[in-house]
Amino acid sequence: MKKLLLLVLAVIAMLSLSACGNDGAPDDMQLVAGGETEGYYFYGPEDWIISNTKDIASTYISNLNNTSISFAEIDKDSFGQIGIEGCTRTECKGEKLDGKTHFFLYHYLEAERESFPDSFEMTKEGAAVVFGNSDTKENADRCIKYEFKYKYVNHGFADEDDAEVTCGFAQYYIYDDGRYYLMTYSGLLDENEGLGYNNYDRYYELLDAVVKNFRFTEAGAAEEAPEAEYERDEDGYRLVTDKRVAGFGFYLADGFEIDTNDGYLSATHADGGANIMMSAVTAAGASPDQYIMRKRDELVEIGATNFTFIGELDKNGAVVGKESALGNIPEDGENKQTSLSASYAFAYEYTYEFNGESYHVYQVIAADGWLFWYDAYVFTYTATEAEYAEHLDEVEAMLSKVDIK
Repeated sequence: MKKLLLLVLAVIAMLSLSACGNDGAPDDMQLVAGGETEGYYFYGPEDWIISNTKDIASTYISNLNNTSISFAEIDKDSFGQIGIEGCTRTECKGEKLDGKTHFFLYHYLEAERESFPDSFEMTKEGAAVVFGNSDTKENADRCIKYEFKYKYVNHGFADEDDAEVTCGFAQYYIYDDGRYYLMTYSGLLDENEGLGYNNYDRYYELLDAVVKNFRFTEAGAAEEAPEAEYERDEDGYRLVTDKRVAGFGFYLADGFEIDTNDGYLSATHADGGANIMMSAVTAAGASPDQYIMRKRDELVEIGATNFTFIGELDKNGAVVGKESALGNIPEDGENKQTSLSASYAFAYEYTYEFNGESYHVYQVIAADGWLFWYDAYVFTYTATEAEYAEHLDEVEAMLSKVDIK
């Protein structure tokens, strides 16, 4: 999936939470990602939620307000290059840049426009800005800032009639010491009813503080961490999460390498074609069927094609979850979304195509508790169509071993 579009759409679906330390953070800020090994420090607003994956660091206000700031390094081999000579863009004139840096700063967004909805509209053309802490001379070598907006359907968890909203974005294309980065700020441009402001403008000053306090340092050599020793069950599966931190104990099959196992679990098979993720879900208000339909719409919005549910559909074409289990949920009882008890587990299977590759997904959504007090979880197995069946036996075993209660 294209990194640029991933960053822009980080506002849509943030479910897995992890926390970072706060050592050395400026006043009213917290460390979102980075350190001496990475060569940068990304600080965000102190009271925002941190949501980091292996490749993208993000922080956002809350599950009710998805104004967010995301940051990621971009692989220099993932985009093209173009020399200054022959370039007709006026903002490039007079620049002394190599072809790779020139393309990234001035032409990358333009090259990626087809990935965005048709409603894409540039609101501020690219302009050179200072990115990072210039007082300590820890700012980036170069940065170009763009602002744009587009419309998308706001898929509410509980609302059947989803409304189209306009989201604004400020995006920074950053070059520093041979490395390339993207930072994206996003928020709704539609005015909050009766409040007289929109989220994009209201929190823009916080974005300015984030940019000014960002620090680039010389990347240090990563210390070789000793190989972690995990407790194993009778079948040899490794217990790789701490239930006190993640909210569940997860037994991982050999062959899957851990991406992260702090606030949530992500693990990728050594061959690179299959991934499993599990998290405790903080966003409430959706039934499992509603949640899955939202996931479908979000995938379609970012360019997925030939999306197909495998299993039963209702008369309106919506998917119907198959009663399932996630570890010891449900241990007993009715396993129904409409029952007074909120203890249930439902499985969903679907396929789609993206950027010329076919993907197959198996997802289990579970909840444990009562209707007005419960903990919810999402388990997702994603693989290329060619590899999907190869790991199914291990996936079923891992599902059965999850320890929640």
